[in-house]
Amino acid sequence: MQIGLKDLDPKLASALLARINALRFSHNIPPKDVLARQAVRRRWKGGGWFAARRAAVGGGVGMALGVCLGGIIGHPGAIASLGFLGLYIGSMGTLLVLVRQGHSVAWHSVNAEELRVAASDMTLSEGERTYLEVVCALLEAGGNVSEETGRDILDAGNTLLEHYRQHDDRLERLRRAVSAQTLESLEGESARLKGQLADTHDQEARESLLHGIALCEERLSQARALDPALQRISAQREVLCQTLLSVQSSVARLQAAPGAVALPDADAIRRAVSDVTAQTRAVEAAVEEVLALRAQ
Repeated sequence: MQIGLKDLDPKLASALLARINALRFSHNIPPKDVLARQAVRRRWKGGGWFAARRAAVGGGVGMALGVCLGGIIGHPGAIASLGFLGLYIGSMGTLLVLVRQGHSVAWHSVNAEELRVAASDMTLSEGERTYLEVVCALLEAGGNVSEETGRDILDAGNTLLEHYRQHDDRLERLRRAVSAQTLESLEGESARLKGQLADTHDQEARESLLHGIALCEERLSQARALDPALQRISAQREVLCQTLLSVQSSVARLQAAPGAVALPDADAIRRAVSDVTAQTRAVEAAVEEVLALRAQ
């Protein structure tokens, strides 16, 4: 099946398109990107001669139109001038169109090698990298996956990645709500303050330390109340990632044993996403109650 960046997750597709075009067209690339550029340009081997032929045809058409217009004017100088101008405009116009098409061609068609080399130097989450492997597996499976089935799997993968990101955002939001510190670091800080209190004899200093311990214990209590929620959302995010891995594994095995592997059911994937999302919302509601109590 043919897949273009337009079929992928929009956020990831835009980043990949920028990366692919940078590898193809940028004049200055670091040494570490040389092999990646070669891989991306391999698809376009011979493209320079193709562009030159198109430019020659465009220039010829432009020159012919210029000569005809000069003939209508009837001045010998006009024929030469307009012919040359038509040649220039025709060839340059054709090249500009080809360049614009070249910048957007991956939007309509991309291969697995291009995706992998483009993503190799990008900062991606585990879910995003797994999602890209699903797409690459679909591209490499070729005719072993029907167009309809491939589209269903791709749509389900887009849904999984979208929900994976939502879980990432929820997890980050809850972590900020608890504090920037982990449960372990707060426990360590509490133990340190208590040890310092035991070694302090000045009454005013002890009162300051007791106040600090009380504040630390309050933060520790809040972190303990929210830690199970963080763990549940993290586990639910892992379920989404494992579902993506299961899809990728099933599609990849088709290359070795076409017809012998059962493809994942797209409806079943959507039901799994729906279940995980419902569980996450329930956890978020419980967390909001804890945060509301904390604000009182």
